[in-house]
Amino acid sequence: MGNFDAERRRTAEDTLRAAGPGTLRFAFVTDTHLSDTGDDTRENIRAVDELVGYRFVLHGGDFLNGYNPPKLTERLYSEEASAYAAAIRANKLFPVQGNHDGYRDETYLRQDVPNAKPDPWYHGITRFVDGYPETTRLGDDPFYYADFSECQVRLIVLASMEYTFCPETKDYRHWSGFSERQCLWFCNEAIAVPDGWTILVTSHIPPISVYLNDPEHEGMAARNGRALADLLCAMKRRGRIDVFGKRFDFSSCGVSVAAWLYGHIHGDCDRGYKELPMVTTASQTAYIPQLWGMENGGFPSPRILGEASQDCWDSVVLNPAARTLSLFRFGAGEDRRIRF
Repeated sequence: MGNFDAERRRTAEDTLRAAGPGTLRFAFVTDTHLSDTGDDTRENIRAVDELVGYRFVLHGGDFLNGYNPPKLTERLYSEEASAYAAAIRANKLFPVQGNHDGYRDETYLRQDVPNAKPDPWYHGITRFVDGYPETTRLGDDPFYYADFSECQVRLIVLASMEYTFCPETKDYRHWSGFSERQCLWFCNEAIAVPDGWTILVTSHIPPISVYLNDPEHEGMAARNGRALADLLCAMKRRGRIDVFGKRFDFSSCGVSVAAWLYGHIHGDCDRGYKELPMVTTASQTAYIPQLWGMENGGFPSPRILGEASQDCWDSVVLNPAARTLSLFRFGAGEDRRIRF
């Protein structure tokens, strides 16, 4: 274990300066992939939490690597989720469904399916979320939301992978996107908060492309992703939009949209889409591919084991009154402040 004391103090001090009445404070970490340095990360979160008091840990998805049998996968996921929840005094974790947070399924004809996660199975390993008083989730849906009435913020957690199985052909398929059922729930229930509230949306895969060379590309979560992003843009500009067979009129809407947080690309990125801020944090894992110079995000380097740069997560302060989302980086990378 390295000496992280100075980075812990700096992160806590910066967080406390931005915090105040009516703010929401939480830790945001993503793409941990069973990291060998996870114990250090959780201890760093614990040390900062002792000073700032996080409401929850938000994990942006990919706790796992997706190629283990079902029972082992369930055990690994449970252990990782429990460890991140226990890193703060509130003992509360909101997980996002990652594309690697599934199991290897060899039961289907001519198929060896990696990362399988049918909704009932995934709900089973994340059922702990339903026990939180802030959470609303019906049935075995992989998506849900959490309300923090003390600061009038709703966190909406979306699932960015779809899964289908055809019994007739024994064909199992999965792809990135947001199901029609989820989109209808998002439009008709999830964003329906009282005036004066702020919504913060998160998914593992971003709803639209974050690539510099083609920002108008259909995107990584192509199915319905752009429609959801356009809906939030209309909400932000108090406009009207026709989507999913319905007209939405936000001209008298008093709800704020802070940002869309995501994971998946393993690099830092705060490239917005129209009026919508879109923000991600680099992967917590400290390994060589982090240093690849890819165009879809900034890969903070160097990542030196035993030093503060080994780690990578954000201490987040959402200030609805000031309309700011402040992300204070612990470890490799830079602090960011998003205005919404």
